[in-house]
Amino acid sequence: MIFESLKIPPAPQAPESEAQAIALAFSVPLWFAHLLWTRGHQTQEQVREFLEGPNNAIGNPWLLKGMEGAVETILAYRSSGRELCIFGDYDLDGISGAALLVHALRRAGGWKLSYRLPSRFGDGYGMSLGIVESIYESGARGIISVDTGITANREIARARELGMDVVIVDHHRPPDDGLPNATAILDPWQDGCTYPHKDLSAVGVAYKLACALYERIDLGGADDFLDLMALGTLSDMMPMNPENRQILRIALARMPKSVFPGVKVLCESVADSDGHLGTQDILFRVAPLMNAPGRLDKPDNALEMLLSLTEKEALRTIEKLRTANDKRREIEAEITREAMAQAESRVKDHRVLVVDSVGWHLGVLGIVASKLTQAFGRPSAVVSVSAEGVGSGSVRGVDGFDWHQALSDTRDQFDRWGGHKNAAGFSLQADRLEFVRQSFETSAINQGYEPGIAQPVVDCHAEVRLCDMNIASMELLRRLEPCGRGNPVPILVARKVKFPSGIREIRGGHLQFEVVQEEGIRFAAVAFGLGYSPDLLRKQVDGVDMTFVPSWNSYKGRRVLQLQIKAIAPCAHPIGHPREDGGLSCHSAPDPRLGGGDTGSNPVKDPCNSL
Repeated sequence: MIFESLKIPPAPQAPESEAQAIALAFSVPLWFAHLLWTRGHQTQEQVREFLEGPNNAIGNPWLLKGMEGAVETILAYRSSGRELCIFGDYDLDGISGAALLVHALRRAGGWKLSYRLPSRFGDGYGMSLGIVESIYESGARGIISVDTGITANREIARARELGMDVVIVDHHRPPDDGLPNATAILDPWQDGCTYPHKDLSAVGVAYKLACALYERIDLGGADDFLDLMALGTLSDMMPMNPENRQILRIALARMPKSVFPGVKVLCESVADSDGHLGTQDILFRVAPLMNAPGRLDKPDNALEMLLSLTEKEALRTIEKLRTANDKRREIEAEITREAMAQAESRVKDHRVLVVDSVGWHLGVLGIVASKLTQAFGRPSAVVSVSAEGVGSGSVRGVDGFDWHQALSDTRDQFDRWGGHKNAAGFSLQADRLEFVRQSFETSAINQGYEPGIAQPVVDCHAEVRLCDMNIASMELLRRLEPCGRGNPVPILVARKVKFPSGIREIRGGHLQFEVVQEEGIRFAAVAFGLGYSPDLLRKQVDGVDMTFVPSWNSYKGRRVLQLQIKAIAPCAHPIGHPREDGGLSCHSAPDPRLGGGDTGSNPVKDPCNSL
């Protein structure tokens, strides 16, 4: 980010009278009332319903089109003794979905099971002919395909030629040229499906299958699988519709004590000192860890983590995940530097950023694409070209541009493709890349997408004074959980913030410091990967504007409120919510022990890189 040109916009606000009415009715600070109102909770009934959370939103699994056929097919394999292979994907949604079905069928008993995940290096994106034939040769005569398959017409046709049954458990948009000839298809987006909550993750669809199956065989306990559903729902950034919110509220409260040893070990290690597990813990600490093996090599260790039968086994496996994650960070940093340089040279002339290079590691393309999109505010595709001339791409989107549509418009150029509006992947022959680059531009024009001035996307959701941050405010923010798409983690903005003491650069180019406003209460802060030098920030004698997410940092039994800085910019204009006496709001006197302290004495926890 270029500090001098960066501006942090005003956070959205409610009409003052309406915010004050909410604050009075619910005994909450005015900044929190503004936050609720701007998220659509604008009446007392809406606020109450949101804060209490949904309690009757979990849908009937039998409303998913194809459920009867899927259940009957799976039960037929139980009675016949034929082998059934559960085939997942290499990201956490597909991994947790495969794990859920393995656990569900093992617990019920009676199936001859195998399971397999693809390698993005040896197998590429999604199901392939080679995978189908390999599963057949291993002895399986049925496949349950999780988080992949809805666009695999050719591959599933081959499985049917071999006499195999295929049950597709997917949540991606079906292709325009017809569905695969599978034995049964579960996908809430297929035509004729009446399931009310379309935005299920793949593991969410797998959970619905387990519920229906257990109901048919009169077996209880399917609710245990919500712990696994939570992993994929969060990591795949599914919208916080009522069903997903209810499921996540249930699961997050119990995952640190999960009946599944792998889930328990993962979540115990990231929950805070009072056992609270938040969506950020899963999204930025558990998910990168679980996705790391599949980004570097085979994803099998991540699946074995979730299938662990004992905590001892899980503790051994988590060390392998940590090693892979450390290596992933190193590779990602190098490719990000190269991709950013390419993007800088293209951004003036392109609505859609497409960068490419020979030999970029396939496992981090999606992460790098996300960083380009965040940095330039454009839809981005990052493509790695192999020595054999095959390009593999990962894409990330922005509001106003639909990647699924763009890929569908150009689908005859791809060897394989699939994904969502905001995230997808493809493979193609490298000599088609320039044509595809222009096709993406044409699709952007046809969609009416017009990018603004290329600049980092700076989100902020509420204007606060630092003295608003205390135990009470942290409890209020916790009541907004679960957070995700449609209900993002609140990013707060404070204006005219100064640095009262030293700014330290720590391992990885991150910064650690204290911040203060005129009230004089110091707060520990850490900025991950902003790219600013300490000297640049020390020169801002008039203060800066900054966005942040407050969090607890626990060390040796002491819990300190720490601000995770998201953006720092030159001061624009101070904004605050007026009190009745005309001052800026600070609604309660904070305990100074909760902020500040010797920041140098506390190890910094990077939410993306911890564990």
